[in-house]
Amino acid sequence: MVEIEYKPIQKIVVHEIMKNSMDEFLDNFVRPIPPNVPPVIARWIDGIVFIFQSSPRSPETTRESLEGTVHWEIVNFTEMNEYMETLVNPRNQSMIKVIDNTSNTAVSDFIRWLKKQPQWFPN
Repeated sequence: MVEIEYKPIQKIVVHEIMKNSMDEFLDNFVRPIPPNVPPVIARWIDGIVFIFQSSPRSPETTRESLEGTVHWEIVNFTEMNEYMETLVNPRNQSMIKVIDNTSNTAVSDFIRWLKKQPQWFPN
């Protein structure tokens, strides 16, 4: 029998975080996609819809990834109380798919951490 080992992410390093209004988020990320460009996919957890961009791979980040650390170059997010499968930009009728990532432990931990940061969620 093949040995199976599960090694979940241990650490997410985020280099930049941008909070957007819903209108800004739609204008910046829900727009026509040129041919041969992969579609943008947003993720949703606990009232937050977000898009992240992984850092470019280097020998160091590849090694860190194997050890459980991932790097996100930037996270863009906005508040969206209810989950919706797609977001539509009313200005250009473009749409993107939204994935419910609630069951993703590492990303859920990131959202819980994010919501405790006073610069983005003042009490």
